[in-house]
Amino acid sequence: MKLIINVFFYIYIYFEIFFKNINTLALSIVVPVFNTSPYLNRSINSILDQTFKDFELILVDDASTDNSLEILVNYSKIDNRIKTIHFEINKGVSAARNAGIDIAKGEFIGFVDSDDFIDKRFYENLLKNSKDYDVIEGNFIAGTNISESYKKLNLRFHCSIFDSIWRRDFLNKYNLRYDESMRNGSDKKFRMEVY
Repeated sequence: MKLIINVFFYIYIYFEIFFKNINTLALSIVVPVFNTSPYLNRSINSILDQTFKDFELILVDDASTDNSLEILVNYSKIDNRIKTIHFEINKGVSAARNAGIDIAKGEFIGFVDSDDFIDKRFYENLLKNSKDYDVIEGNFIAGTNISESYKKLNLRFHCSIFDSIWRRDFLNKYNLRYDESMRNGSDKKFRMEVY
């Protein structure tokens, strides 16, 4: 009888671990969008082309007046990892990022601006170092939308949020969100509050 109980116990544990791993999404990538249609294809494609594929992409349209929303909707039709949120009125980049955080399902959350693009190994490299950490920092690279050349910035402390990922449970436990009353500098404040 004890043997049967032990067997059922181990089967139960196996299924708990198995189903937990199946239902766990590693990463949510949040992209706030406002009137950036000329850059969206490049930005979104750089995210979809990641070598790491276990992510959801949350595109938040902040009441764009160009055809940004149309582009987002078209992408969401071709890739089931994409979720699109649309604001009827412009609320600002902080509200857009917070909306993404609020619906994120990934263990970690990363941010990309809609006029930026990222290296195809970007999230793979961050996640392989994420084992026991709540915040994982990468390297911030300066560039432009029209240049293939980059300059590495050697900063001791910087305010960029784009080179890092944050554990979702950590952000929620401490209610870390972007300050929606700030139109500029909320990323700096967010990063400082995390530390």
